[in-house]
Amino acid sequence: TVTRAGPVRLLEWQRLFECNRCHYRFGVEVELESGELEEMPERCPSPAGQGHRPCQGKNFTPLGEAQYHKDYQEVQLQERTQSARLGAGTPQALTVVLEDELVDECRPGEDVEVTGAVTKRWGSMRPGTRWMAQLVLRANGVRLLSQRREAVHVSDEDVGLFEDFWWQHRMCPLIGRNKILAGICPQVYGLFLPKLAVALTLLGGVAREESGTRVRGDCHCLF
Repeated sequence: TVTRAGPVRLLEWQRLFECNRCHYRFGVEVELESGELEEMPERCPSPAGQGHRPCQGKNFTPLGEAQYHKDYQEVQLQERTQSARLGAGTPQALTVVLEDELVDECRPGEDVEVTGAVTKRWGSMRPGTRWMAQLVLRANGVRLLSQRREAVHVSDEDVGLFEDFWWQHRMCPLIGRNKILAGICPQVYGLFLPKLAVALTLLGGVAREESGTRVRGDCHCLF
Protein backbone atom coordinates (compact mmCIF):
# COMPACT_ATOMS: atom_id res chain seq x y z
CA THR A 1 0.00 0.00 0.00
CA VAL A 2 1.30 3.44 -0.92
CA THR A 3 1.44 5.53 2.26
CA ARG A 4 3.26 8.60 0.95
CA ALA A 5 4.18 9.99 -2.46
CA GLY A 6 6.82 12.66 -2.83
CA PRO A 7 6.81 15.45 -5.41
CA VAL A 8 7.96 14.86 -8.96
CA ARG A 9 11.31 16.51 -9.61
CA LEU A 10 14.14 16.46 -12.11
CA LEU A 11 17.17 14.28 -11.41
CA GLU A 12 20.51 14.67 -13.16
CA TRP A 13 21.52 11.21 -14.38
CA GLN A 14 24.39 12.07 -16.73
CA ARG A 15 26.94 14.86 -17.09
CA LEU A 16 28.87 15.73 -20.25
CA PHE A 17 32.65 16.26 -20.33
CA GLU A 18 35.08 17.40 -23.03
CA CYS A 19 38.68 16.36 -23.46
CA ASN A 20 41.01 19.36 -23.34
CA ARG A 21 43.33 17.75 -25.90
CA CYS A 22 41.13 16.40 -28.71
CA HIS A 23 37.81 18.05 -27.70
CA TYR A 24 36.03 14.68 -27.70
CA ARG A 25 32.82 14.75 -25.71
CA PHE A 26 31.60 11.88 -23.55
CA GLY A 27 29.01 11.34 -20.81
CA VAL A 28 29.52 10.10 -17.25
CA GLU A 29 26.49 8.78 -15.38
CA VAL A 30 25.55 9.86 -11.86
CA GLU A 31 25.17 7.09 -9.28
CA LEU A 32 21.79 6.85 -7.58
CA GLU A 33 23.40 5.36 -4.47
CA SER A 34 25.57 8.35 -3.64
CA GLY A 35 24.42 11.10 -6.00
CA GLU A 36 28.00 11.47 -7.18
CA LEU A 37 29.60 10.85 -10.56
CA GLU A 38 30.82 7.40 -11.42
CA GLU A 39 34.55 6.82 -11.74
CA MET A 40 36.07 9.11 -14.34
CA PRO A 41 38.15 7.49 -17.10
CA GLU A 42 41.91 7.73 -16.66
CA ARG A 43 42.39 8.60 -20.34
CA CYS A 44 40.21 10.08 -23.05
CA PRO A 45 37.72 7.43 -24.26
CA SER A 46 37.66 8.74 -27.84
CA PRO A 47 37.79 5.93 -30.44
CA ALA A 48 40.94 5.67 -32.52
CA GLY A 49 40.48 6.63 -36.14
CA GLN A 50 42.15 5.14 -39.23
CA GLY A 51 45.85 5.71 -39.01
CA HIS A 52 45.54 7.67 -35.78
CA ARG A 53 46.49 6.76 -32.27
CA PRO A 54 43.88 7.04 -29.51
CA CYS A 55 43.98 10.27 -27.56
CA GLN A 56 46.02 10.10 -24.36
CA GLY A 57 44.46 13.17 -22.77
CA LYS A 58 43.86 13.07 -19.02
CA ASN A 59 42.30 16.49 -18.40
CA PHE A 60 38.57 16.99 -18.95
CA THR A 61 36.28 19.98 -18.65
CA PRO A 62 32.65 19.62 -17.53
CA LEU A 63 30.12 21.19 -19.88
CA GLY A 64 27.63 22.88 -17.60
CA GLU A 65 25.22 23.78 -20.39
CA ALA A 66 24.84 20.13 -21.43
CA GLN A 67 23.15 18.23 -18.60
CA TYR A 68 20.80 15.28 -18.82
CA HIS A 69 17.80 15.06 -16.49
CA LYS A 70 14.86 12.70 -16.04
CA ASP A 71 11.68 12.61 -13.99
CA TYR A 72 12.18 11.28 -10.47
CA GLN A 73 9.83 10.50 -7.58
CA GLU A 74 10.03 8.66 -4.29
CA VAL A 75 7.09 6.83 -2.73
CA GLN A 76 6.75 5.01 0.58
CA LEU A 77 5.29 1.51 0.51
CA GLN A 78 4.00 -0.44 3.49
CA GLU A 79 2.95 -4.06 3.46
CA ARG A 80 -0.76 -4.62 3.76
CA THR A 81 -2.13 -5.56 7.14
CA GLN A 82 -3.75 -8.67 5.65
CA SER A 83 -0.33 -9.83 4.38
CA ALA A 84 1.60 -9.04 7.55
CA ARG A 85 2.91 -12.04 9.43
CA LEU A 86 1.29 -12.85 12.74
CA GLY A 87 3.37 -11.52 15.61
CA ALA A 88 5.73 -9.65 13.29
CA GLY A 89 4.94 -6.28 14.89
CA THR A 90 4.35 -3.20 12.79
CA PRO A 91 4.12 -3.68 9.00
CA GLN A 92 7.40 -3.23 7.16
CA ALA A 93 7.96 -0.14 4.99
CA LEU A 94 10.24 0.47 2.01
CA THR A 95 11.19 3.50 -0.07
CA VAL A 96 10.66 3.04 -3.81
CA VAL A 97 12.32 5.15 -6.49
CA LEU A 98 10.23 5.83 -9.62
CA GLU A 99 11.85 7.16 -12.78
CA ASP A 100 10.79 8.31 -16.25
CA GLU A 101 7.37 6.95 -17.28
CA LEU A 102 6.76 5.29 -13.88
CA VAL A 103 6.52 8.68 -12.19
CA ASP A 104 3.04 9.52 -10.82
CA GLU A 105 1.76 6.01 -11.59
CA CYS A 106 0.38 5.48 -8.08
CA ARG A 107 -1.19 7.57 -5.37
CA PRO A 108 -1.38 7.30 -1.57
CA GLY A 109 -3.91 4.70 -0.45
CA GLU A 110 -3.60 2.50 -3.55
CA ASP A 111 -2.43 -1.12 -3.44
CA VAL A 112 0.38 -1.75 -5.92
CA GLU A 113 2.75 -4.49 -6.99
CA VAL A 114 6.24 -3.19 -7.71
CA THR A 115 9.14 -5.01 -9.36
CA GLY A 116 12.67 -3.70 -9.32
CA ALA A 117 16.17 -4.01 -7.91
CA VAL A 118 17.07 -3.40 -4.29
CA THR A 119 20.03 -1.10 -3.87
CA LYS A 120 21.62 0.96 -1.13
CA ARG A 121 21.66 4.73 -0.88
CA TRP A 122 24.27 6.44 1.24
CA GLY A 123 23.46 9.42 3.40
CA SER A 124 25.47 12.60 3.70
CA MET A 125 28.92 12.36 5.29
CA ARG A 126 29.57 14.41 8.41
CA PRO A 127 32.67 14.47 10.59
CA GLY A 128 32.30 12.40 13.74
CA THR A 129 29.13 10.58 12.62
CA ARG A 130 28.60 7.12 11.20
CA TRP A 131 27.94 6.89 7.48
CA MET A 132 24.46 5.39 7.20
CA ALA A 133 23.01 3.49 4.24
CA GLN A 134 19.34 3.04 3.37
CA LEU A 135 17.84 0.23 1.30
CA VAL A 136 15.66 1.45 -1.55
CA LEU A 137 13.87 -0.31 -4.39
CA ARG A 138 14.64 1.04 -7.85
CA ALA A 139 11.43 0.19 -9.68
CA ASN A 140 11.20 -1.00 -13.26
CA GLY A 141 7.51 -1.87 -13.17
CA VAL A 142 4.38 -0.79 -11.26
CA ARG A 143 1.02 -2.55 -11.41
CA LEU A 144 -2.10 -1.30 -9.66
CA LEU A 145 -3.92 -4.01 -7.73
CA SER A 146 -6.94 -1.77 -7.17
CA GLN A 147 -7.68 -0.20 -10.52
CA ARG A 148 -8.98 3.34 -10.42
CA ARG A 149 -12.54 3.81 -11.51
CA GLU A 150 -13.88 7.14 -12.63
CA ALA A 151 -17.47 5.91 -12.56
CA VAL A 152 -19.21 2.80 -11.27
CA HIS A 153 -21.62 1.09 -13.63
CA VAL A 154 -24.80 -0.14 -11.94
CA SER A 155 -26.95 -2.56 -13.90
CA ASP A 156 -30.75 -2.33 -14.08
CA GLU A 157 -30.96 -5.55 -12.06
CA ASP A 158 -28.98 -4.00 -9.22
CA VAL A 159 -31.19 -0.91 -9.31
CA GLY A 160 -34.28 -3.14 -9.08
CA LEU A 161 -32.89 -5.02 -6.07
CA PHE A 162 -32.01 -1.73 -4.39
CA GLU A 163 -35.47 -0.26 -4.92
CA ASP A 164 -37.20 -3.48 -3.84
CA PHE A 165 -35.16 -3.61 -0.62
CA TRP A 166 -36.16 -0.10 0.41
CA TRP A 167 -39.76 -0.66 -0.68
CA GLN A 168 -39.99 -3.51 1.79
CA HIS A 169 -38.70 -1.20 4.56
CA ARG A 170 -40.58 1.91 3.48
CA MET A 171 -42.50 2.02 6.77
CA CYS A 172 -39.29 1.98 8.85
CA PRO A 173 -36.10 2.67 6.87
CA LEU A 174 -33.97 2.32 10.00
CA ILE A 175 -34.68 -1.43 10.03
CA GLY A 176 -33.26 -1.66 6.51
CA ARG A 177 -30.25 0.35 7.60
CA ASN A 178 -29.66 -2.00 10.54
CA LYS A 179 -29.75 -5.01 8.20
CA ILE A 180 -27.07 -3.42 6.04
CA LEU A 181 -24.92 -2.70 9.10
CA ALA A 182 -25.33 -6.30 10.25
CA GLY A 183 -23.75 -7.39 6.96
CA ILE A 184 -20.62 -5.30 7.57
CA CYS A 185 -17.90 -7.58 8.96
CA PRO A 186 -20.44 -10.13 10.29
CA GLN A 187 -17.71 -12.12 12.05
CA VAL A 188 -17.38 -9.25 14.55
CA TYR A 189 -20.37 -9.31 16.91
CA GLY A 190 -21.97 -6.08 18.02
CA LEU A 191 -20.10 -2.78 17.67
CA PHE A 192 -23.11 -1.14 16.06
CA LEU A 193 -21.88 2.46 16.34
CA PRO A 194 -18.37 1.78 14.98
CA LYS A 195 -19.87 -0.07 12.02
CA LEU A 196 -22.25 2.81 11.41
CA ALA A 197 -19.35 5.27 11.51
CA VAL A 198 -17.33 3.18 9.04
CA ALA A 199 -20.32 2.88 6.69
CA LEU A 200 -20.92 6.63 6.73
CA THR A 201 -17.22 7.27 6.06
CA LEU A 202 -17.08 4.84 3.14
CA LEU A 203 -20.35 5.83 1.51
CA GLY A 204 -20.19 9.56 2.16
CA GLY A 205 -23.15 11.86 1.75
CA VAL A 206 -24.54 14.67 -0.33
CA ALA A 207 -22.93 18.10 -0.32
CA ARG A 208 -25.23 21.04 0.41
CA GLU A 209 -25.13 24.77 0.98
CA GLU A 210 -26.17 26.48 4.18
CA SER A 211 -26.32 30.28 4.28
CA GLY A 212 -23.96 30.52 1.34
CA THR A 213 -21.45 28.10 2.87
CA ARG A 214 -20.79 24.80 1.14
CA VAL A 215 -20.93 21.81 3.48
CA ARG A 216 -19.16 18.72 2.20
CA GLY A 217 -20.91 15.40 2.17
CA ASP A 218 -17.92 13.28 3.16
CA CYS A 219 -17.19 12.78 6.84
CA HIS A 220 -14.10 11.81 8.76
CA CYS A 221 -13.97 8.87 11.17
CA LEU A 222 -11.98 8.92 14.42
CA PHE A 223 -11.91 5.88 16.70
